[in-house]
Amino acid sequence: MTNENLRKYELMLMLSSTLTDSEIEQELGEIKKQIKGMKGKVFSEDAWGIRDLAFNIKKEDKAYYVVLYIELEDPSVLVEFEKALKINQAVLRYLLLKFDKNHVIKTLEEIEVEIEAENAEKEKEKAEIEKKNNSRKAPVKSERKPLKVEKTFSAPKVDVKKEASEKKLEEVDQKLNTLIDDPNITL
Repeated sequence: MTNENLRKYELMLMLSSTLTDSEIEQELGEIKKQIKGMKGKVFSEDAWGIRDLAFNIKKEDKAYYVVLYIELEDPSVLVEFEKALKINQAVLRYLLLKFDKNHVIKTLEEIEVEIEAENAEKEKEKAEIEKKNNSRKAPVKSERKPLKVEKTFSAPKVDVKKEASEKKLEEVDQKLNTLIDDPNITL
């Protein structure tokens, strides 16, 4: 098969955190050997290290995460490969995804660098906008004397939001009362 016909996959593995570094390397070596045996190859690897789990898996609260990007000629071998991953005691969970031909693979570090660059660009744009706004607000010197204005009337302050929310609460209360008073509804 030509390189164009190779199918690309992303394999995320969650390995037991009780394994030592050498045991993790050994397990990854075995998995890579299985991939080579399927006439595939690992073309990128992204190790995330040990991370906390949202819930315990096989009585463990942490796992070693690693993402392997693989190419395979024949996708029919994936069934046997997934069976091998399921019975592997070192693998807590795995996720195998097929992705498009045009998919660009980025490591976690590359994504973080892109995010930092985007944030820096946004801050720069924000500073430019603020600078423009401040230049428009430059005080104009006037030689006129300010007028004296006496305050004779002050309107009472009305909190419009508070009144609107109180009105909505009253409406909800009335609806609930009609539901409670309805003889066809049992509580």
